Formats: sequence, structure tokens, C-alpha cells
Amino acid sequence: MRIVGLVVVIVPVIALVWMLIQHWAQAPVRSVMRRVGDYVTKELPGYREELTLLMMAGYIGTVGSALLGPLMQRAGLDLSVLPPWLLLVSFVWLIPLAGQLGMNPILAVTLLAPLIPGAENLGVTPTAIVVALAAGWALSGASSPFTATTLLIGSFGGISALRVGWLWNGVYTLLCGVMLSLWVVVYAFVL
Repeated sequence: MRIVGLVVVIVPVIALVWMLIQHWAQAPVRSVMRRVGDYVTKELPGYREELTLLMMAGYIGTVGSALLGPLMQRAGLDLSVLPPWLLLVSFVWLIPLAGQLGMNPILAVTLLAPLIPGAENLGVTPTAIVVALAAGWALSGASSPFTATTLLIGSFGGISALRVGWLWNGVYTLLCGVMLSLWVVVYAFVL
């Protein structure tokens, strides 16, 4: 949690310093204050729908996983009986699949991550689990017609996000899925 706190503090400071450097020749403090004011009062409120969507995806995933865990236990579903390599590779494919059905990657990961058996139970490092989840997240971002990335690119190109995700990025996503599946296994069990 310390790294997150550092990022939250350091990144805005770096951005402010960079803005000061860019406006050094023309009243840097006044220029930066005006830019920050415009951002807070004009630009940031324009992102309220997107920010609400992202926050709700995290919240729903967190609450949903707390409900899904006991439900899986009662149903007799135990992910720890799966071979660890299969469990890790499944994240590479399940997260993008959920994205095709409209599930935001944040929602998919926050829903799945708490259900994963501990790294020590799987015989891998926690980083190996994160690599698998991040691989699935990246593929979902490239292929899902419901992610901000494909929606934005489609908007810029004047085409549908479905075309961007499936036609433009489809082969890329499948090839990367195969390569990332191999990488996840190599990272978890060889390196």
C-alpha cells in the first residue's frame, strides 16, 4: 500500500513541475494555476460518467467476490483442485471473454482475484498471479468493444468499437493470448 500512496503523491507533483517547466518563459505559476483551475472546474467534471463507471466496477467486483466466495464453497467449487498452470492461463482468456460480454476489466479482475487460492497453495509467487491477471486485463482492453480504449479509437476513426476490438485487434489479441499464456506459465514455473 505504500507504493500506491507514493504514486498518488509523486505523480501530481511531477506533473506540476513539468507544467512549470513548460510555461517557464511566461509567468509559470500563474499559467499553471490557470491550467489546474481549468482542469478541476471544466475538464474533470466532463469525466464524471467514466469515473463513476470505473469506481462502480471496482465496488461491484469487490462486493460481488465477497458474495461469490461463499456461494462457490456451498456449490462445492474449489479452484485449488485445478492444476495451477491451468488456473493461471484461464485468467488470460476468461478476462477478455468477460470483456466481450460487456464486463469491464476492473470488474472482472476485482471479482476473480479474491477467489484465487493463495499463491503458496498454487506453488507460485504472488507476482505470477498478477502477471496472469494483467495479461487478461491487457487483452480485454484491446479486444472488448466495451472498454474505453476501443470506444475512443472507434470514435476517432468514425467506426464502431466492435470493429476496432474484433476486426482490427482480433488476430493481434489471439496471437498475444497464445504468447501471454506461454509467458504466464514460463514466469510462474520456470523463472
